[in-house]
Amino acid sequence: MAQQGEIENGKKIKVLYLSIIAVLIIVIGIISYLYKKQVDETEVKIAEVIKTTQEKAEIKAELNTMYAQYDSIKTDNDSLILFREEQKEKIISLLNSINNKNFEIRTYKKEVNTMRTIMKDYIVQIDSLNTRNQILIAENKEVKEKFKKERNTNEQLQSMAKELEGQIELASSLKAKDIVVETLRKRDRETKSAKRVEKIKICFNLPDNAIAPSGDKTIYVRIARPDELVLTESENNLFLFEEKEIVYSATRVVEYNNMITNDACIFYDNKGELIEGTYAVDIFLDGKLIGESEFTLR
Repeated sequence: MAQQGEIENGKKIKVLYLSIIAVLIIVIGIISYLYKKQVDETEVKIAEVIKTTQEKAEIKAELNTMYAQYDSIKTDNDSLILFREEQKEKIISLLNSINNKNFEIRTYKKEVNTMRTIMKDYIVQIDSLNTRNQILIAENKEVKEKFKKERNTNEQLQSMAKELEGQIELASSLKAKDIVVETLRKRDRETKSAKRVEKIKICFNLPDNAIAPSGDKTIYVRIARPDELVLTESENNLFLFEEKEIVYSATRVVEYNNMITNDACIFYDNKGELIEGTYAVDIFLDGKLIGESEFTLR
């Protein structure tokens, strides 16, 4: 009997050991699962941190590049200078906020893309203004050289110049009169809103002139925005003015028979480049400025 009891006790101990081993295996399995899950989550977080750090570095680099580009741009235009400094301050503000805990990559990427587009437009304006300044400088230099030559001519040349000036004055007496500028939206209804204008209509009259040559007259119109950028459908739309080719906004051929020409109108279709402010309108004929006007959009 004693021997049988020892056998039963041995079986019970064996069962207990096996139960303990089974429980340990289960616990180890649970711990392993939790550990692996924690490791996976940690790796995901580390990957996210690395990605975020890289994207922050890319945004910083691009912002610093834009700042350097703005800083290198030189201009004498007060409004463009003010705009440049505002953009530089905005870049500094973005750089200072990148390390903020509320920093959102998507939002900042969108902001940087917007600023990149703005910078491209700004550079186009600077290039256009620089081109215009170069034309004006060249024209001014040419005028000074002509004046210097005329001042040094002898009495015979001065007499010939006076005679030519008299002929030029008679020929150039053909001027645009009663200039009217209308900014029109749909159905030719007038509007002063830059966002609604679909076309610009410039109308004028050519007066009687018995001396001026008759026939078809090619009229050119230049429309300059408040920032001095000339509106045009193509950079190749050029005409000769003071022996130089300059860009025009619109053109039209008008038949002139030495009699008054009523309501000669020229149209320019808006391409979405209108801004608020006062625009300058210049009218040219035969390489001469024959009329000026202006209009304002809000």
